[in-house]
Amino acid sequence: MNNITFLETQNNNKNTAAVPEEKIGFWDRYDIFLIAILATELFTPYLIWIGILPGILRWITDLALLAIIGLTLIRMLLLDKIPPVVLVILGITIVGTIVAFFEGQALPATIWGWWVMFRYPIIGIYAYLKPHWPINFSARLLKALVWLLGFEVSFQIIQYLAGEPPGDHLAGTFGGFGTASLLMLLMLTFSLALGQWLANGDWRMLGWVVLFCTISSTLGEMKIFPFVVVILAVLALCIHLIRGQQMQRLILFVLIFLVIVIAFVAMFNLVVAEQVEGVRRLEDYLFDANNLNTYLFSKQLSTTGSYFGRGFALQYGWQILQRDGPTFLFGMGLGARGESRALGIVGEGLRQGNFGLYSGTSLLVMMQEIGAVGLFIFGFFMLWFISRVYQDAKRDPGSADTVVRYGMIMFSVLWPIWLWYEAIWASSIPMLLYWGLMGYILSRPLPAPANKYPPAYARKNQKTNVYLS
Repeated sequence: MNNITFLETQNNNKNTAAVPEEKIGFWDRYDIFLIAILATELFTPYLIWIGILPGILRWITDLALLAIIGLTLIRMLLLDKIPPVVLVILGITIVGTIVAFFEGQALPATIWGWWVMFRYPIIGIYAYLKPHWPINFSARLLKALVWLLGFEVSFQIIQYLAGEPPGDHLAGTFGGFGTASLLMLLMLTFSLALGQWLANGDWRMLGWVVLFCTISSTLGEMKIFPFVVVILAVLALCIHLIRGQQMQRLILFVLIFLVIVIAFVAMFNLVVAEQVEGVRRLEDYLFDANNLNTYLFSKQLSTTGSYFGRGFALQYGWQILQRDGPTFLFGMGLGARGESRALGIVGEGLRQGNFGLYSGTSLLVMMQEIGAVGLFIFGFFMLWFISRVYQDAKRDPGSADTVVRYGMIMFSVLWPIWLWYEAIWASSIPMLLYWGLMGYILSRPLPAPANKYPPAYARKNQKTNVYLS
């Protein structure tokens, strides 16, 4: 039997005094390579677009990403910890390389295709293995993103007042044709703000995000914005009702989203449709099938640059998959629809196509490069991630990380729309944030499960004799 005295208990408490926390340096918390990528992709695109900076500076991002991949491999070796997703990436790499070889594609094009496909998802592995994160990272991140949206909106307003018409070039610091990246940043921040409302009922941050998103999407002529907002609102309401939360909170929530849709439609028709030639009023796309069909399925073939609509991109991708059985299953290999003018690389899929060097949407790229099997793997992984993060949010509802969990669920559910909408897989800042947050949130510790027996029952059946002296 164990004899425990009061004096012994005091001595044990002295001997087990709190050990000072490990000192964590600045560069352990705020990674220098991630900062280099964010700074480069935030400030250089616009300056390169207007000709102030040389385009070669964009390669800083790729060099920093290459360093991160190297650090990720080193961490896996030192920690003797290989996440299962690494094996998935390895399998897709092997199959995609073999398929590209039999398609007759040059090795540099395959390597470049692998780089474009996996450079940002590997950020998630890097974040998952990262040993230290800043204190209150989730709360700080959301505040920083709201400030970033405010900065981007201010930049857009200055552009507009300087004479830049609404459209693809009115994208803040993202430069020419940067509205796809800006939209993804808007939607990721919007999802996280909704996550905060779901987690603790705080709608103040959501109000600011709503204001910034409405103004920014109007100036950038982002017609998809109100439809995505409605989908996210319905999804948030479903989660809210499933969790059995207070019904009175829904009134303010519904009012906010009604204001968003009405304000966007009014601003779009006034600022964009009335001032930009060739752009119709938003309701014309909704209630006129011919206008909608022309918008989604248009295509343009020219020597200066080809283009086709999002609906045609999906149609074209399905046509490619039906070429034969192996192509349907595995596509044409990694890099088939990739290109780099700086490196002189063109994928075999682009060479065999009729649209020049225009890659199209991310969905088309994935259909042609990894086929139905690759798309199934991606979809299965996203379903697993959404389920896992939702269960974590239920187990740890009071944590600040639950805000990020709900936000990631919101954004991840809409992956089919993101892939269909644009070539967002290469959108640097949104993808860096998304995959980094995925690794971060999967690595966060959860509270231990509740004891099967209550403490009183456990004490009653304890075999230890305790003597007080």
